[in-house]
Amino acid sequence: MILWPNLIRYVWLEKRALLSASVPKATLIKPTLMKHFLLGVLCALSPAAYSAPASVVEVRSADTPALSLSFASVPRVDELVINALNASAQLPADIDWLSSALFDVTSPYQKKQQVLLAITHQESLAASAHKKRWRQLKEQLRANAFAQRIFTPLDPDITRITASQNPKLQGQWLLSLNALPTTVSVLGNVKQAGDMAWKPRTDAGHYVRSAGLAEADISQVWVIQPDGHTSLHDIAYWNHDFQDIAPGATLYVPFPIETTSLYPQYSLHNVNDIVVELLRNQLP
Repeated sequence: MILWPNLIRYVWLEKRALLSASVPKATLIKPTLMKHFLLGVLCALSPAAYSAPASVVEVRSADTPALSLSFASVPRVDELVINALNASAQLPADIDWLSSALFDVTSPYQKKQQVLLAITHQESLAASAHKKRWRQLKEQLRANAFAQRIFTPLDPDITRITASQNPKLQGQWLLSLNALPTTVSVLGNVKQAGDMAWKPRTDAGHYVRSAGLAEADISQVWVIQPDGHTSLHDIAYWNHDFQDIAPGATLYVPFPIETTSLYPQYSLHNVNDIVVELLRNQLP
């Protein structure tokens, strides 16, 4: 006869034996099941399953609504442009490649604010005759948008055959596909800044005089061609050198620069030079 305490002990020992006997099977089966489970979870959560696009491009054109293109793999310039043409139903012959532009908008563009601060400083130092025109320039720049332009050919006929001009483009981009412009812009130290009709075989001197040169002794003006190339054009009678102006160009008439030791950070660069650099990066 088994006494009650002994019965309890017997049941407990039998239960422990059963549990001990089942452990090896569990240790063999459960890790295998867990391994497959975790592998499935990792695959589901992998970058391949939920990866963001390698590149996103906003395409702007005067004749079509803006559209957005996404690329799963990093495209080169020619692939990006050809896809943009197809998506917007445009032909390469419809595009003015000189004025069309590509901008890197992955990160915010900071130079605009720096230039506006430098102009404000010049405005505070300038003679009364120049204050109004510095202020006018500041308001014009403030009203426009800017981004980091990539100065590379966009015409697929060029990029497809020249590897060095067909880089990969990862990140956020803005592509502006433009028709042939019909105007040029005049900014800076002039009485009437703004756009005027482009004319063939017309040089910088003609345009800036039409805008009203603020000072008669100005002998050079900056010309920013539509592709972003910049150069100084001689316009005085004693140094005049005819150079063509492409439609869509921007002409900048420089100001006299005031300097002060109180704000040396604004004397590191000629303000006219940083204005020109900003204008190279202007969005259409």
